[in-house]
Amino acid sequence: MEVDLPHSHLFDNSGDWIPITHPGGALYFYHERMRIFTDVYMYDPILRREVEKSAEMLETKRSTLEKSGIPFPTTNYDLVLDIVETEDKVAIRQYYYVDHNNRTLFWLDDYEMKPLMDGILGVKEPGHIKRRLESLYWVHWSQYPTGYKERNFPNDASDELQGVLLSSSIDSLTCNVSTAPYSVADMQTMCDIINKVKNLGPENSHAICSVARLLSICVYWRFVHFHGQKTSRQNRYKSIYHDSGHKRTIPFRLVSVILFFSPDAHLRELKKVWADESIFEGVWRDFMQKLVSEWTDFVLYSTVMLTANVTFLAVQGVIVIPSDGGWIKASPAQIASTISLVYSIGSIITGLLLIRRHRAMVAQDARTAYGYLNKMTKPFFYLEPLAAIFSFTYALLMCDNGYSGLRGSCLWDCRHPHNLVHRKFLGLRYC
Repeated sequence: MEVDLPHSHLFDNSGDWIPITHPGGALYFYHERMRIFTDVYMYDPILRREVEKSAEMLETKRSTLEKSGIPFPTTNYDLVLDIVETEDKVAIRQYYYVDHNNRTLFWLDDYEMKPLMDGILGVKEPGHIKRRLESLYWVHWSQYPTGYKERNFPNDASDELQGVLLSSSIDSLTCNVSTAPYSVADMQTMCDIINKVKNLGPENSHAICSVARLLSICVYWRFVHFHGQKTSRQNRYKSIYHDSGHKRTIPFRLVSVILFFSPDAHLRELKKVWADESIFEGVWRDFMQKLVSEWTDFVLYSTVMLTANVTFLAVQGVIVIPSDGGWIKASPAQIASTISLVYSIGSIITGLLLIRRHRAMVAQDARTAYGYLNKMTKPFFYLEPLAAIFSFTYALLMCDNGYSGLRGSCLWDCRHPHNLVHRKFLGLRYC
C-alpha cells in the first residue's frame, strides 16, 4: 500500500528545493543552504537547472565584487529568483536580494528605481526611496512567509502595526482631513485581528502573511504621503506640489454655464478625491455613494415630472382642435409640456446609465478607483469631461423644471386662437 504520494505523475522530485504552499494557495520553493526563494516550478528539471544556473551567475558576480573591494551588504539576507517568459518566447531572469537587518531590497547590478515609484512625483531623497523599499520588504514576507530555519520574522512587527493602526484611528477621529488609509471601523477591526494573530505564534505562516501584508500597505502609505520628508501631506485634500493646480479651460467654462454650473461643483469634488493623483479608499466610497444617491433622487424627480407632463397632455383642451376640421395646431403650453417631457426622459436615461456604470464603484478598492480616475484624466482637460458627464442628469432635470414653469405661464393660451404672434413670443421665452 502506497502512503507517500508524489507531487504529480510527471514529476516527483524537486531536488534540493523544498516546496511550500502559501496560505493563499500559491506554490513556491526555497533552498535551505543558498537562502533562495522562487515561484518557478522546480519539479521541472529544465526549469530547475535554469534557476540554479542563475544562482551560480549571481554568486560569481558577488565574488567578483568582493574581490574588487565592494563588500556584500549583509549576512542576513534572502535571494528571490524568477524566470519570466516574454511574448517573444524569450526567457528573462529576474532577481532581488532582501536585507533583513535594514528591512530593504538591493541588487548587484544597476537598477532603475523609477518603475517602483508608481508614478509618485518628487521622490528624490534616499530616505524617501528607502521607505518604498521597506514596503516591498514586507511584501516579500507576505509572499514567502515560510523559509529556512535561521530566518525569523521581526518580533516587533505586530506591535509596530498595531501602533500605526491605533494612531491612525485617533487621527481620523480627531481630524476630518486625516490621511489615514482606512476608516476608523476598518482599522478597529484590524487591531482586533492583530490581537488574535499574536496568539498564533511568531512562526505561523498565516500570522506572518497577515501582519506583513498590512505593514506593507501602511509603509507604502507613508511613502505616498512623504512622511519624514521636507514637505509631507497632512491634509488629504491638499496638494504637496506647488504647481499642481489645474486652471479651468474655456470650453469647460462654457459647458459649465450651459449645465447650470454643476460641472464646477463636481470638478471641485473630483480634485479633492484625486489630490496629487492619490486615492483614499474611504473618501472614494463616500464620494461615489453620494453621487449614486444624488442621481437616484434626480431620476425619481424626473419620473414624477414625466408623469405630470403626460397627464397634462391628456387633459382636454390642452391640444387645440379647430372647429372647421383643419390642421391641429399646437398651443404654447402643449409645446412647453412636450419639450419638458423630452427633458424628463433624457434625465431618466442619463441618470440610469450613470447609476449602472458607477454603482459597483461604491464597493471598489483604492487600486481600482485609481485605475478608473487615471483613465478618465485627460492631458489638457484633466477631469473636466468627467465632471461634465456627472452633471447631465441634473442639467436635464433643471431644463425640465424650466419648461414646466413655462407651461404653466402659457396655460392662458389654450383658450385663445393660435397665431404667429404667440409663436414668436414663445420662441423668445425659449431663448
